[in-house]
Amino acid sequence: MKNNSLSIITLLSLNMKVAYFNYLPLEYGGGTAKYFIETASNMKKRYPDLDISIVTFSKELAKIILHLYSIYFLNYEIAKLEYNESYSETENMIKDVRYFKIHSISELKSLLNKQDIVYAKNDIFEAFIIKCIVGIKNIRRLIYGFHTPLYYPQAPSFQSKVHNYIYHPRVYKYFLNGAYKYHVLNDFEKNLLINKFGFRNVCKIYNPFDFTDFENKARRNKYRFLWKKTNLNILWAGRLTEQKGVDDLIQIISRVNNTSKISNKIVWNIVGVGELQKKIYLLEKRWKNINYFGYIKNDYMASIYKNNDIFLSTSKWENFPYTILEAQTFGLPVFSYDIPGCNELIASNVNGLLISDLKSYINELTRFISNPKFERRKIIKYIHSKINTEEIYKKIYTLFVK
Repeated sequence: MKNNSLSIITLLSLNMKVAYFNYLPLEYGGGTAKYFIETASNMKKRYPDLDISIVTFSKELAKIILHLYSIYFLNYEIAKLEYNESYSETENMIKDVRYFKIHSISELKSLLNKQDIVYAKNDIFEAFIIKCIVGIKNIRRLIYGFHTPLYYPQAPSFQSKVHNYIYHPRVYKYFLNGAYKYHVLNDFEKNLLINKFGFRNVCKIYNPFDFTDFENKARRNKYRFLWKKTNLNILWAGRLTEQKGVDDLIQIISRVNNTSKISNKIVWNIVGVGELQKKIYLLEKRWKNINYFGYIKNDYMASIYKNNDIFLSTSKWENFPYTILEAQTFGLPVFSYDIPGCNELIASNVNGLLISDLKSYINELTRFISNPKFERRKIIKYIHSKINTEEIYKKIYTLFVK
């Protein structure tokens, strides 16, 4: 009976058209672009019967959405759309997957209408476009992938409070209704969709991650920099935004550096760009033990991780942070706040520490600098046990065809 079921699934998937949809072009970078590129290309490699494409807006059309975002967030820096990867680099990464950058809503409607499955990011703008412009009835099977957190557990700013209001069930559920399935990345969001939104067809599947390939990138693409190996190298990488906890990072660095006994033992390495970038420039001018790298292309990030000793995550909210997996490819312990997503990948005192507040973060980091206690070999073993890439791709395949 089991073989018959597998045969039916295989038959259903023959020439099945699957489109990943996000309004931002892949060249913009970020976690969703990374997920779309790696998942689409690896699914095509493993399941050639699937006809897979990635659909985004053109740069001109995406700028309109970003302008609306800038009004929504009262931050006009967001409206600037700068590519972090070139088109040729992106094309090389996706290989056998077709990449469409559409220039009009009518073109989007026509393209999505031809698909058997549309996998769309759960962002409010994508959900609005699908619900109110394209029409869910015009899509055969719609799957929402929850790469934007539904709820910000720490929401001090006006913008984050607005987010929590818009993504509340009383508002957001209207746009989500009618989807075929809902793909989440952590237990917190799975419980939220089931218990607060009343959805039943919710599937939790981690993002796949190829540890071996990422490790090999460190050998293939060495980042040329004179690392100060006699010191403890502390790495922070991500977008320089409120979400990523940049203000907390600044406080951590300042407080730890003011501890004269350990400040000369450490080097802070910061990677990333974003609207809070000016604060990091000022911080670098203040302290001599800070290296600010700006944006580093994805191919060279593995080399950066390999040359560091510990990774800091100061994020206020996450869904499934790739940076933790990237850091732990090389056995780096990760310090993080105890938030959804991070707390499914980190076990305190095993492969890092989950921390409740800023004061505790500073105390724990200071203690670690004085007495590092994690073994890289054990960290690598633990994170490999959490992420079984081949099983994840099988689950994604079943998500599409069953």
